[in-house]
Order: sequence, then structure tokens, then C-alpha cells
Amino acid sequence: MKIAIISPGRMPVPPVNGGAVETLINDFVVENSKNSSLNIDLYGCYNKSIKDWKINNCKLFLIKEFKIVRVLKKILPQSVGKINKLINSIQDFFYMWNVKKKILECDYTYDFIIIENKPNFITQIKDISNAKVILHLHNSHIKSFNAGIFESYDCIVTVSKYLKDELFDVHGHISTPVKVLSNCVSKNFLSNPRRSKELVRSELGLGKNDFIVVFVGRIVKEKGIMELIKAMKLISNPNIKLMVIGASWFDSENKTEYMKSLEKEAETIKTRITFTGYIQHEKIADIEQVADLVVLPSIWNEPFGLTIIEAMSLGKLVITTNKGGIQEIFKGNDGVLIDVEAIEYNIAEKIMYYFNHPNEKNAIEKRALKTVNSFFNRTVYYNEFCKIFNELSLGRDSK
Repeated sequence: MKIAIISPGRMPVPPVNGGAVETLINDFVVENSKNSSLNIDLYGCYNKSIKDWKINNCKLFLIKEFKIVRVLKKILPQSVGKINKLINSIQDFFYMWNVKKKILECDYTYDFIIIENKPNFITQIKDISNAKVILHLHNSHIKSFNAGIFESYDCIVTVSKYLKDELFDVHGHISTPVKVLSNCVSKNFLSNPRRSKELVRSELGLGKNDFIVVFVGRIVKEKGIMELIKAMKLISNPNIKLMVIGASWFDSENKTEYMKSLEKEAETIKTRITFTGYIQHEKIADIEQVADLVVLPSIWNEPFGLTIIEAMSLGKLVITTNKGGIQEIFKGNDGVLIDVEAIEYNIAEKIMYYFNHPNEKNAIEKRALKTVNSFFNRTVYYNEFCKIFNELSLGRDSK
């Protein structure tokens, strides 16, 4: 079976700069190299860090960023929403123009084309191929597109039931079959960290008796980091410390106004809070292993929550919110859900409870690891995606 995967085109695959969507694409391709059931062409953006990348049954097509896009990024203030949206639209147009050109140059046809998280990309490729086109929807930007865009697909795959329900809530009944496929955890992330926990704690200047709370993710308002810092200020124990891992936009080194406001809020407890900045995805396990608790307090409706299952894969107890698709992850006493109302007090209360009840914490951690191994491993993810191909090939379109 011959398939094409079209990445969003903003960040490279392999995910040398991180990115949840890019990491999942990479996991799928790597798993396929072991199973060899699919012959894959992967279309993505060029990055100088990708050199001599070879993997069985996958051909990589790299699209360089057009000069006009690079110029616009330099001369226009991307912090202005409308300007940023304009630049992104221009970037998407030229990216897909190049993808379309390369598909037309192929001397073979595809059975399936997977468009990753960019519903409007179908407008440039639907008429140039007889392949069945699948939209793999990761994020909640459904309102930005009319129902006709989604009706153009042969199948839509969402990362959670929440996202599927939102699609129907916004656009009503659409004829396109919609299937749910949960994200997975990379086996590279699951593998043993390369450095010992003791060494990492020493490098980070953490004491033997320190109880470490960790946040991992993009440093943006909707992730609830401000609320987490306020919760830490409610805790008086000097040995309970917070480590914030991430940047405003993956590998960006720019310090946004929101990041500055976080530092200002943390000023009175700055000896108990560490901002690490961006850390490459493959190195996060080394740092996150020192966590006694992982708190991911999203205050928006997360479509899924990849960082949650990554933390669970390291055997960590995760405290998170009951927003969006997050609620679909836990299978029973394998994580802690809190309400966003009075969120600072709820976070502080849970941190202190599990600080004082280590046996209960350990029991939850064991169940969390079991859940990841059973439901969110890469082999399960790959096999379930292949089932979707097979069903569509046989003409089954049940929702």
C-alpha cells in the first residue's frame, strides 16, 4: 500500500525541534519501518539539522521555506495577530504549492494521502490524485473552516472523542466518517533516561530532600502555568520546588510578555522555582525523571494532552484538569483530575496531599505506567491506524 503523509509544514520531521504532531508522524514512520506494511512518502519542511535521514519504506521530501516568507518574517511584527495570520497563510500556500508539484512529478499513484492537522490543505491536492484523503485532526481549530472542507475528505481521524464531538457540535452532521485514534508515546521517550536521576538532580542543584513538582509544555496562558505558580505560593514548605520546562514556541528563545509576568509572579519564591527554557524532546525524559509529581494544569479544552501520557510513561503521578480530551486518558485511579474553579487551591491541596501520602502516590504511579503500556504504546497506535486504511479500502465508512 502506497501512502503520502503531508506534515503541517511549520516544523521538521524528524522532530529535531520538537512538536507533538511531528513526533507522532515520526513514531508512525519508525513503527512502519519494522512492519513494512506501508510504503510511505513523507512531505515536510526543510531543516539543516536533518542530514542523511534514512528509514526503511519511507522517502522524505523536504520543502524549503520560500524567500518571500523569510523576508516577511524579518520585516513584519509577528506579534501582531493579523500579520502573523497573513504570514502563515502565505507560508502554507507556497508549502502546498511545492507539495502539489512534487506529487504531480511522481510516476506512481497513492492509495491514501494523510493531511496532518491542516484541513484546508485538501483544496490543493484533491483534484490531482485519485487517492483517498484522510484528515488527521490534532487541534481544535474547527470553527476556522466551513463544513464543506471537512466534507471533502474521505475520512477524518481525531485524537479524542472530545474533538470528534466538537466537530459535530460546530458543523452538525457531516457525511464524512470520523474515527477516534488516541495519541501514543514514543518508544524513544519510554526508554531509560541516558543519565542517572541522582546525576541530574545534582546538575540542577536539587537537594536530597527536595520534592520536585514539574510542568512540561509551551509557556502560554492556556496551559495554566500562572495558576501553578500561584498554587506554589500557597505552599510554605521550602523543600517543595517547581521546575517549569518549555518555551513559548518550542525551540524559541524569545521571552514573551507572559513569560515575564510569570517571572514577576514568582519573584517572592524564586529560590523554589526553576525555568529551564526549551529542552529538546529526546532529552526531556532525563530532566522529567527527577519529578516527584507532574502538574499540567490546562485551563482550556485540550484536544488530548500528549505531555500527560509522556509523564505517565515515566511512572509519574500527573495532576491535571478535567478539560477537553484530557478526561479520556485516565482509565481509573491512574491520575488526578481537578476542577479549574479555584484551581490554585486545588493544585496546592493535591500537591500537599501526595507529599504527605507517598504510598498512595506510588500506587497511582504504577497504575499510570500500566495504562500507558496497555493503551498508548506506539505499536497499538500504528496497528489502529492501519485498521482505518483497511476499512476504507473495503469501503466501510461506519463512524
